[in-house]
Amino acid sequence: MALPAKAIKGKIVSVKNVGKITKAMELVSVSKMKRSTDAVLKTRDYATRALELLAHLSQLSIDQSPFLTHGSSNRNLIVVVASNKGLCGNFNVNVEKNFKAFIKRILAKHDSEIDVVCVGKRAEKIVRRAQVNVIASFIDFNETISSDEAYSLSRLLSSEFQKGIYHNVVVVYTEYVSALSNHVVARQILPVKPENLVNMLKETWRDDTVELVPVQEDRYEGYIIEPNKKSIARSLLLRLAHMELYQALLESSASEHSSRMFSMKNATENAKKLADELTLSYNQARQAGITRELSEIASGADALAS
Repeated sequence: MALPAKAIKGKIVSVKNVGKITKAMELVSVSKMKRSTDAVLKTRDYATRALELLAHLSQLSIDQSPFLTHGSSNRNLIVVVASNKGLCGNFNVNVEKNFKAFIKRILAKHDSEIDVVCVGKRAEKIVRRAQVNVIASFIDFNETISSDEAYSLSRLLSSEFQKGIYHNVVVVYTEYVSALSNHVVARQILPVKPENLVNMLKETWRDDTVELVPVQEDRYEGYIIEPNKKSIARSLLLRLAHMELYQALLESSASEHSSRMFSMKNATENAKKLADELTLSYNQARQAGITRELSEIASGADALAS
């Protein structure tokens, strides 16, 4: 029994080392989650007000604004936001499941086509497995993403949509609810539609009674707008749509670190449990070996005595 006991002892050492690693990763994730959630909560009020302003702007009669009407094409542009790293529980699995369900609904429509922009290495893998065309991939964002970093993605989306080759632009990401809860959502950011924005506000405020107050354009007749209303509205629509995209990236980041923290916490607890079970097995194997040796000694002594 010496060899099995020795093998079990080696497994105990390995499991305890793994437990130390997962514990360290848990502590790192706690720190990153705190930074991410602070960023989400600080910008969420601004993002909510941006939604309100977008909703009101979309009611104004801004002629020929490319951001207020669907493109003539049947092609859809989808942004999939996932993580760069693994070991974050079912975070990426949920993104993949909801993404596949979403594109299935789109492709069920006659002649609909899909292009995808990936954010994160895992998003690339998700889209490749779904065999959907990828036009761009962003895998070098920092974990503490800044608004300036997100601008490159925002600029690409607005530029492609203005060309009229896409019917709409939708972002699939994980919305942070709390440290214990998050869920994957698919939200249209372009074109800007009042009804979509009202639904977003209801979800953000967790209030189904939210309604949009109609805007009276004559309220703005007393203002002098330079260079003109169309240019100002276009600039605002771009900036506010960028803000909503940036908020989606922050929400996804906070959800990722939260999922990783609990995943590593569970892994640490499982490693401790397994180490305890192996220790019990090791003691049993060691005790059985000692008992056998004593039996052999007693048998030898009896043989000599006889």
